[in-house]
Amino acid sequence: REGRAWFGCDGGLCVAERSAAEARRVEMAGLAVGNYEGVVRDASGDLYVRARQGAYRIRAGQARAERWSTPGPLSGASVLFAGAKQDVYVPHNRGLWIWKSREGRWLSVDEEQGIAGERLASVIEDHEENLWLGFAGDGLKRWLGYREWEGFDKRDGLSSGLVWGLLRDRNGTLWAATEAGLNWLDEAERRWRPLGGEQGAALGRMYSLALGDGNT
Repeated sequence: REGRAWFGCDGGLCVAERSAAEARRVEMAGLAVGNYEGVVRDASGDLYVRARQGAYRIRAGQARAERWSTPGPLSGASVLFAGAKQDVYVPHNRGLWIWKSREGRWLSVDEEQGIAGERLASVIEDHEENLWLGFAGDGLKRWLGYREWEGFDKRDGLSSGLVWGLLRDRNGTLWAATEAGLNWLDEAERRWRPLGGEQGAALGRMYSLALGDGNT
């Protein structure tokens, strides 16, 4: 957005701009020192950052960070994921919190809805507004509604049960970055296919995914 990329760096927050030769550290009122591993921007332009000691929100057009209060103590991997309708997903050790930014409220997905969050590694929302959750060792789950899940693992074609990242491209294809290569979902067969066929596992660990120009 606006030719900028935000990322955590050296105990703080940094930004890289197309017009600048180097990234710069952001000094911002309200933002504490921390290792910010989770950085996302929602559909409205608000920026959310997360470290182990806390999370902050930087509203679009503002030069000040505000403490972002979650329903409980942050735990687990310090990651964040952006969804449709300005939603932000916050994994924790007991499940998943969903910040409904437009409504100013939280939703919780946890053991009561049929998941535990200890190994939750990635989150994405599909075009039907279903949640896909990737786990470090437990494959993938698609949330269909209250306590209703569709699960995928190696028996369904995934190269590995360790799913580190999820992405839907501009053609609607869902991709999964796994410990043993890159997979895509064959919607017609409801099976995962390895990129590069059976030799795709030679690619090794795929940790994250991002859209490039066109549909790459």
